[in-house]
Amino acid sequence: TVTFRGARVGIFFTDAAVVENFRSLTKFSAPYLSADQVRQMHEAGFEIGAHTHTHPNLGRLSSERARWEITHSKALLEQVIGHPVRSFAYPFGKRHIHYTARTVNLVRESGYKGAASVAFRGGASPTSVRIFVIPRFFVTRGDSRNSFRQKVLGHFDWLGSFQESSPAWLKSMISPEDRY
Repeated sequence: TVTFRGARVGIFFTDAAVVENFRSLTKFSAPYLSADQVRQMHEAGFEIGAHTHTHPNLGRLSSERARWEITHSKALLEQVIGHPVRSFAYPFGKRHIHYTARTVNLVRESGYKGAASVAFRGGASPTSVRIFVIPRFFVTRGDSRNSFRQKVLGHFDWLGSFQESSPAWLKSMISPEDRY
């Protein structure tokens, strides 16, 4: 992932098979950034963070495979930008479905300084700031200025509490895409 002042800007891949797999999983078909574009963005002040190499569900991988995904993407990006990559975002990002306590430990052990997960929590919520599970939430075209403000200020923290505390089987019933 590429972020600038907290906003996700784009994705960098070098492997065509990985790009195609990502597109089939997510239905995301926008153009991808080249290594040169990622380097230029870094030089312009963007923070470049890793997001694994093949965008798998880390919660379902063996420790060895998850470690490779986490460290390989970091190494590739560090080679491109010439600086340490400090941030990570869990693919898909839901706790107990796409990442686990084991995954968080692997990210920490891999040298990252923090990681983002998908959770409806306000950016300023003092109860949600855990450096390896920093909340991130979706901003859609349908979001108004007011709804975006509400998300940032924590008006949906109740939803984040549900997401974090409910069992995986219940989450997958509510959100079928969580079954993968």
